[in-house]
Amino acid sequence: MASRRNRPLSPSERRIRESRRQALGAGLLGLSFIAAVAGLYAYATRANPVLSEENLCPVGRPPIEEIVVILDATDPWNEVQRAVIMQEFRALQHEIPRFARVSLYTLTSASSELPAPALQLCNPGNVADLSRSIPLGRPGVRLVATPQMVELRWRDGFIARLDSIFEAQGASAGTRRSPIMETIRSAAISVFGAAPRDTAPPRKLYIFSDMLQHTDRYSHYADTAWTAADAQLLADLSAMGTTALLGAEVHLFLLDRDFVGRGPGNSRSALLEFWHTYFAAQGATLLRVRRIEG
Repeated sequence: MASRRNRPLSPSERRIRESRRQALGAGLLGLSFIAAVAGLYAYATRANPVLSEENLCPVGRPPIEEIVVILDATDPWNEVQRAVIMQEFRALQHEIPRFARVSLYTLTSASSELPAPALQLCNPGNVADLSRSIPLGRPGVRLVATPQMVELRWRDGFIARLDSIFEAQGASAGTRRSPIMETIRSAAISVFGAAPRDTAPPRKLYIFSDMLQHTDRYSHYADTAWTAADAQLLADLSAMGTTALLGAEVHLFLLDRDFVGRGPGNSRSALLEFWHTYFAAQGATLLRVRRIEG
């Protein structure tokens, strides 16, 4: 007599066993799907953290990069310069990485030793940025936010606010002083600070200016020759220098002025050598010079 274990299954028993196997497989597949969705959502929310309403920076995280931008309209921009500067300023906005913090300074005649930035905020990123950091691209973005809301926050909360400072500065009638060195130093101290170099985020400085310093401490207008020796002295910590510029990249957008080149010691090459020495003496690197025509 065949044991119950070894006897052939009846058709109805085989159907029941197959149904149970399919149900178990479906259950395991469902659990795997839920786990995958939960994992994707957790990853997506880490890639799209909560942002501060005040400055759009991730809450509880340091910026991935510190960027200082200085706009100098102490001598008014003409229409050509204004148009070209706006193009370069817009291009810069699109170069700023997601979660990098921008500190925007404008040159004024104010005597404050540490002037506050006109605006300080992080780039929250647009849909393209978010799609690159979240699996599945735009479908992944929809797990945490609507693309429309992401674009609105980036356009109105970041780009438009930077543009508003640019528009106000571009309409400036000019000032009597051009405290370029003072503003560079105070911005570097306030933003870059003295964090350990091995843990500090990358530091970049963008300056839109004619780079003609004009204060009681030093004036390019009064000096008959712009020399690297003067720049070296001014970069000393006892004068206008700071250790906070160490390791910073400097990008200069140089506005042409009629004054440059009138005297043998006041050439454009002398001016660039002056500033190259000034930054190098403080451990910063002048990486790029873009002439602004007009």
